[in-house]
Amino acid sequence: GVREANVIDIDGPSGKQLVAYLVRTDAAQDSDALRETLKTHLKAHVPDYMVPTYFVFIDVMPLTANGKLDRRALPKPDVARSQQGHVAPRTEFEQRLAALWEQVLQVERVGLNDNFFALGGHSLLAVSLAGRIRETFDVSIKLHDFLLMQTLGELADFMRTNEAKVKSAGIVMNANRSDNAPLFCLPPGGGGTYSYYPLAGQLSDSRPVYGLVNKAYVVPGWFDTSWQEMVDYYVKQIRMTQSHGPYNLLGWSMGGALAIEVAHVLEREGDTVSFLGLVDTQLPASVGMEWVEEAPEVTTQKQGENYYRSLIKSLQAFVPGLQEASIVGLIETARQSLSSEGEVIDWVVDHVALEAGMNADNLRSIFQDIAVQDEIETG
Repeated sequence: GVREANVIDIDGPSGKQLVAYLVRTDAAQDSDALRETLKTHLKAHVPDYMVPTYFVFIDVMPLTANGKLDRRALPKPDVARSQQGHVAPRTEFEQRLAALWEQVLQVERVGLNDNFFALGGHSLLAVSLAGRIRETFDVSIKLHDFLLMQTLGELADFMRTNEAKVKSAGIVMNANRSDNAPLFCLPPGGGGTYSYYPLAGQLSDSRPVYGLVNKAYVVPGWFDTSWQEMVDYYVKQIRMTQSHGPYNLLGWSMGGALAIEVAHVLEREGDTVSFLGLVDTQLPASVGMEWVEEAPEVTTQKQGENYYRSLIKSLQAFVPGLQEASIVGLIETARQSLSSEGEVIDWVVDHVALEAGMNADNLRSIFQDIAVQDEIETG
């Protein structure tokens, strides 16, 4: 047992850490076994951030001349002790995960057998680490899962073997948890799915409803490099929740164009789409209900106006604080000296990217994607 104990806080690499200094009732007692017994008891009765990071056994408590605890005479905890039997990360995946641990815990190295909490981690730091894992690997780790997989190796194995379970498959939009085939709602132009909540509420007694948001909502700084990449991402998200058809899909505005493309992919892969709902979506000419002998010719001026609208939409969506009037002004300035719409658009994109400190090629790719989406919607 313990005859005397003092707990103090020290400045650790990841912030304040608690150290318990203990004097055993029997000096011959196994300190490792007693340490684990004390940890287990404390974890059952206090929050994890109140459990000392280190348990240091000493023969006697050092005291000052006034009879108070002499903190300066206390031995420093042996940090290296918690990393005995170091096993270096083997794969690139493990090395990237270890780097995140090192950043959060502010330690020089982390091995596969190292325990997050033994290195000074606690639930608040675990939340921080989970956020970095989400940004780096596009994987969502619940705190409960993290508490069960406390070593780097355990967490790496869990992330690899349970990838489909850990990744977010979309936003659950109602309380229905039945086995009925869910309805998947594809996002309109803004990338969010808030507009589907009223419908999801109406379907609470019928079936689950999932809202699929643009990947940029999940991975900060993400840019879709192509329309097909966006479609494939939504297909993957849908299959994480429902591995096989028949599928129910719904899309409003641009979400309808996405729903059509997602349906095509699912059916090409051998699955069935039993419901495809389009709300206020302009159908592409290729799926129109009437045979069109010859589509009316679109004037060059009209095409240019459409491109400029797409340019304004894309720049406002991805450049914070940029006003439509500013973009229109740049377009008009460029048109005074440049002859083609392509040159005007390139000049405007380069100018905005330079002012915003962004990559012009990324902005140009976003514009091209949105221009294609707008063309699909307008037929």
